[in-house]
Amino acid sequence: MNAGTREDKRLIIFYAYFRICLAAMVLLASFASRKQALSEYDNNSFWIAGGAFLLCTVLHLIAFHADDYRRKNHSVAIAIMVDIGFILALVHLSGGLATGLAILLIIPISISAIFFSGNTATIYAALASLGILGDSIWFDLSDAHDTSYLVPSGILGMVFFVISIGLQFLSNRIRQAQQQAQHLLIKADTLSELNKEIVQRIRTGVMIFDSNGDLKLSNNAAEKLLLENEDTNKIEQQLRELIHRWLNDSKQNHYQLKGMLGKHDVQINFSNIGDGDHIIAFIDDMTEIAQQALQLKLASLGRLTASIAHEIRNPLSAINHSVQLLAESPALTDSADQRLFSIVNNHVGRINEIITNIQSMSQNKSVRPERLNIKSIIEQIQDEYQTKDANCIFEIDSSDGKESGYEAPFDASQLRQVLTNLIDNALRYSNQHTGIPWVGISFRKDSDSVVLDVSDKGQGVPENSIAQLFEPFFTTESTGTGLGLYISRELCTLNQSQLTYTQTEVGHSFRLKFAHADRDIDIRTNDNKKT
Repeated sequence: MNAGTREDKRLIIFYAYFRICLAAMVLLASFASRKQALSEYDNNSFWIAGGAFLLCTVLHLIAFHADDYRRKNHSVAIAIMVDIGFILALVHLSGGLATGLAILLIIPISISAIFFSGNTATIYAALASLGILGDSIWFDLSDAHDTSYLVPSGILGMVFFVISIGLQFLSNRIRQAQQQAQHLLIKADTLSELNKEIVQRIRTGVMIFDSNGDLKLSNNAAEKLLLENEDTNKIEQQLRELIHRWLNDSKQNHYQLKGMLGKHDVQINFSNIGDGDHIIAFIDDMTEIAQQALQLKLASLGRLTASIAHEIRNPLSAINHSVQLLAESPALTDSADQRLFSIVNNHVGRINEIITNIQSMSQNKSVRPERLNIKSIIEQIQDEYQTKDANCIFEIDSSDGKESGYEAPFDASQLRQVLTNLIDNALRYSNQHTGIPWVGISFRKDSDSVVLDVSDKGQGVPENSIAQLFEPFFTTESTGTGLGLYISRELCTLNQSQLTYTQTEVGHSFRLKFAHADRDIDIRTNDNKKT
C-alpha cells in the first residue's frame, strides 16, 4: 500500500468519515426502533455494539490526523479489521444473514482490496466469509431460525472473494498506470530542466514572445545583449514593433540592428513555435558574427599570402640586389642616379613591409584571451619606450582615480601589437606637429567595460579621410603602408573589442572599448583544433 499519495489520503479520510456516518446511522436506527426488538438478545447489546463502533471510528479519525504518513498503513489495517468485527457483531446481534446487514461487509473488503494487494486483502475477504458462515452455523445449531442460511452464506463469501480479487486487479492496474505516469512526468521535468539549462548556456540569445509581442522567456545571452539596459521597457517596445513588422512581412525573418537595441549591434531572426501562438527570436551579437567572418577572411588571407609571398619576395630580392650593384657601379655616380636608386630602395622596402604586415595579420590564427590588467600593461609599455628614448612623454590619466579594476579579456600579444601601433602613431604625429613626442592615455569604466583613449597633439585627420581611416592600404603619408590601423582594428574585432576614432581638443584620439571583463571569448581555427 502507498498511503502517502494525495489520492490515498483523500480516500482514507473519506473512509474514516463514512465509518462514522455508518456507526451513527446504526445508533439512530436502534433508537428509532427502540420499541421493536432489533436484537436476538436485547436492544441494549445492539446499542452498546453500535456505540462502541462509533467510538472506535471517531478515535481512528483522530489517530489518522495525528499519525505520520509512515504509520498510516497500520491505521488502515486496524480500521478494516475493526469494521469487519463490529459489522459481524451487528449481524449476529440483529439475527443473522436474514437482516441484510451482512452486505455492509463489502465496504471494508473493497477498501482492503484498494489499499492492499495479494494475501493481505484476500485474508480480509476470508475473515468476513468465515464470520458470516460461522454465524449461520451458530444459528442452525441453536435452531434459532426455521430456514438454514448456510448456502446463502457460502454464496456471499464467494461474492466477497470475487470483489476482493477484482478490485485488487483494478487497483494494481491503476497503481501501475500512476507509477508510469509519474515516471513520465519526472522524465518530462528532467528534459524540461535540461532544455532550460541548454538554452541558458548557449551563446545565441533566445527570447520567447506571445502573439501580442509580450516577452515570456529569455536566456542569459539575450539578457546580456539587450536587457542589460536601464530602459528595459523601451527595448521591449522596440522588439514588439519588430515582431509586428515581421508578422506583416514574414518573408523577411531577420533584422540587423546597429545601436538601436541596447548596447550591442545585433541580428534578430524570428520564427513561429508550433501553431503560431508563440514566437521565438534568436539574437546574435554582430560583433561575434563579424569576428567569425574575419576569422574566415584571415584564414583565406593566410593561405593566399603563404602561396604568393615566396613568389613576390624572390623578385624583390633580385631587384634590391641589382639596385645595390648598380649603386656601386663607378659609371653611375651622378646624384640624380643615386636619387633614383634611393627611390627604388624605398619602394622595395615598402612592398616588403606590406608583405610582412599581411603575413603578420594572417598568422593571428587564434585568440587566446586572458583577463589582463590594462593599466599594468600600459605602464610596462611606457617603461620600454622611455628606456629606449627618455624624451618620450607619457601622460596617463584614470578619471576615477582607481589603481585597479581595469581588467578586460584580450590576447596579450595582440593587445601589445595594437597598443604599440597606436602609441607609435601618437608619438610620431605629436613630434611632427609640436616637436615633442607626446602621447596621452586615459582610462575609464563604461558599464563594467574598460574604455581606453590614446591621444596625440598632431593635426588630426581631415574630415574627408575619417571614413577611410581603417581601410587597408589607406594612408595620409607617402611612406606609410596603410595597414597599421586596419590590422589593429581587425585584432580588436577578433577579441570582441571596438577601435574607433574621435576628435579631441588637442588633436585626435583612438578609443579602444574592451569586452566585458567576464565575457567568454574562445575562438580557434580548424588548424589549431587539430593540434
